[in-house]
Amino acid sequence: MNPFFGVLIAVAAVAVPQSRVTYVKKELASAKIPTTYVNSLFSDKRLKVYAPATVKKKISVDFVKLGANILAISSVEQGKKFIEENKKALESVEKEYGVPKEDIAAIIRVESNFGKFLGSTTVFNVFYTGLALDSAKEWKWDAANLVALAKYCYQTKTDCFSIKGSYAGAFGLSQFLPHSVIEWGVDGDKNGIIDPFDAEDSIASTANFLKEHGWQVDKKKALAKYYGGGTAYSKTILKYSDALKKKPSAKTKK
Repeated sequence: MNPFFGVLIAVAAVAVPQSRVTYVKKELASAKIPTTYVNSLFSDKRLKVYAPATVKKKISVDFVKLGANILAISSVEQGKKFIEENKKALESVEKEYGVPKEDIAAIIRVESNFGKFLGSTTVFNVFYTGLALDSAKEWKWDAANLVALAKYCYQTKTDCFSIKGSYAGAFGLSQFLPHSVIEWGVDGDKNGIIDPFDAEDSIASTANFLKEHGWQVDKKKALAKYYGGGTAYSKTILKYSDALKKKPSAKTKK
C-alpha cells in the first residue's frame, strides 16, 4: 500500500483552509471523539504542512530492478526465516482467510523489508498537508484518512505524532493507510489492539484485506487494489511468493 512518494519538506508558508479543518473536526465529533482531544491534535506544536513542490510527488518504481533485488538468494532466505519465525500466525491466517503464508510474506518483504524500512515521516502531517494542497475533488481523501488516524490514535491511546510511515501516509509492516487500518485491520495476537507494527496483526490484516478484495477470485486484481493500481506490483509479489515455495536445490550456491 505504499505508493513510494517523494521527499517531504516542512514549510510554514502554506495554510490549511479552516473550512477543511472544520470538516475533519465535525467528522470526528460524529464519531464521538471528544472535542478536547481533537482540538489538542490541531493545536499541537508538531503539526506541520509539507512543501507543495514535493508533497505527493510520485516516484517511478523500477519493478524489474526491484524484482531482481528481492529474488536474490539472501532475500529469499530472509523471507523463509520470516515465515519460520511467524509460522503459527501465518498458518492460522492461511486457514482462516485462504491466503498462503508465502504471499503474505512477499507483501511484507516488498512493503517494508520485514520492518527494516518503515518510513520516518509523521503520518498525521502527511494527511494534514493534503488538506492544504489537494484540489476540491481530492482533499476529502486526505480528510478521511486524517479522521481514521485520529480515531485510531484515540481508541488505542497512541500519540498521533509518534506514528511514522511513508511519504504517502502508509505505516506498519504491511504499509496500511489509516483508513485501511480501521476498515480491514485485524487484532491478530488478540491483545485488544490492532497494531500495524506488530507482526501478527500485520499478517492477519494483510490477509483480511486481500480476502475482502477478491483474493479467491483474482489474486492479481486483489494485489493491484492493495498497491493502488497497475500490474507490475502484483507480478513482483507473486514471483517472490513462488521463490519462497521452492525447495532449496542441492546445487544452490549461497
